[in-house]
Amino acid sequence: MNTEDETVADELTKVLYSELGDGRTHLRHELLYRDFLRSIGIDVHRAMSSPMLPSTWAYIEGMEQLYSDGNHAKALGASFGLENMAITMWDHLIPGLTYLKAARYPHMDITYFTFHRQLESTHEEAMEHAVAAVQSTTNAGMSDQDMHDFRYGVNTVLGYLENFWMGLERRGSLDREPHEIHHHAA
Repeated sequence: MNTEDETVADELTKVLYSELGDGRTHLRHELLYRDFLRSIGIDVHRAMSSPMLPSTWAYIEGMEQLYSDGNHAKALGASFGLENMAITMWDHLIPGLTYLKAARYPHMDITYFTFHRQLESTHEEAMEHAVAAVQSTTNAGMSDQDMHDFRYGVNTVLGYLENFWMGLERRGSLDREPHEIHHHAA
């Protein structure tokens, strides 16, 4: 919405539209996630009203700052970094969820994760088109400052993602019993 380039806005809109189900309201990501929660016995209201981990809150606040400060190159870099890391994240997460479904939660609905994974290649493509559009707006492409800001956005969002996942890992380590940690380490 804040970009000055309409071609970039078109590509970003495609990503947002897919997050909202591509016009199929039953495929909105938040609804698919709620189905996942219910399928493993987690009350949606309780999950939504529980406090976030500090690392999750930092991720959300950081993303909000990257996207709302008015620096389009920084925000574009953040989107580019996020969308180009997403396939890797899903490809590491889905096999673990598939294992948990087979081993402990036979009714687990992982559609949120598998559906999201299917969309990621279109998100990567949209971001490549957006960056190409910015590069082609002038003969010289992005200015040195814009390139610096773009790289800053990429690196910053990747740092937020790392901290988010490490926060979940720390939380998971605290939830395990001492004998479970020893058992898994062996």
